[in-house]
Amino acid sequence: MFALALSGATLYVGGSFTTIGGQTRNRIAAIDTTTGTPTSWDPNANGFVSALALSGATLYVGGNFTSIGGQTRNYLAAIDTTTGTPTSWDPNANNFVRALALGSGTVYAGGDFTQIGGQPRNYLAAIDTTTGSPTTWNPNADNAVFALALSGTTLYAGGDFTQIGGQARNRIAAIDTTVDLINATSWNPNAAGTIFALFVSNTALDAGGDFTRIESGGIHHGYAGWALSPISITTSPLAVTQGGTTTLAASHLLATGGFAGTPTSQTFSLTSPPTKGTLKKSGTALTTGSTFTQADIDAGLLT
Repeated sequence: MFALALSGATLYVGGSFTTIGGQTRNRIAAIDTTTGTPTSWDPNANGFVSALALSGATLYVGGNFTSIGGQTRNYLAAIDTTTGTPTSWDPNANNFVRALALGSGTVYAGGDFTQIGGQPRNYLAAIDTTTGSPTTWNPNADNAVFALALSGTTLYAGGDFTQIGGQARNRIAAIDTTVDLINATSWNPNAAGTIFALFVSNTALDAGGDFTRIESGGIHHGYAGWALSPISITTSPLAVTQGGTTTLAASHLLATGGFAGTPTSQTFSLTSPPTKGTLKKSGTALTTGSTFTQADIDAGLLT
């Protein structure tokens, strides 16, 4: 199983299977979420399905197929969720489509292709949902794109590339969808390994892959996350009597806003020690470069 898309009580699934729920379904199926059995919907792809994106009564399908619903569709198709047959939409990619993301009037596709609709588009393209033709947006990646996630006007892309949007970006990048060319943003986590999966929520982006390092040398074994909305830091003075000890609390230092993970996982770094006294965590003095988390503050470990 490579892809899922949920619509009410129906779960659309794509992969390399040829049977599911005891019934023949070639690489794509619709499953009743109550009974767990396949519905009669059966587009019958002749190659595996790796990406699904649902928009109303249309399911966009990407993969390694050249026929689906009894019609020729090279690697990318739009399927009617009622009939299981392809619509007239036919971008005609020249190679495997691995990832899809839906924008307003646009389907973003990533994969191994170098052409869409007869036009050069290297590994990443934006396709008009009405005409099936590529738009003028063209990040021109230098290698395969395996994952896409859209947040507002920013498209996050992951894969095996080292150049995208006119900039050096190792395997993960943020692309401005309002700019046609030279459109990589300044966001640059610099992954040391392939990115296979991206997921975006209202406040966070999560990435999975084959990396062991990402973003400024941090060690992340196959998973990393980022806040997408600004983090707000609230502070208030901390008064300590001479020779005394006071515990740092959230009322003195509090991080709120968008987080990848939970607010308590927010990490602070000490840029310089206090000019008077000593800042300690669990009784150990902190020095320049030492770190502590919001969870440490909330637990009363900072004095």
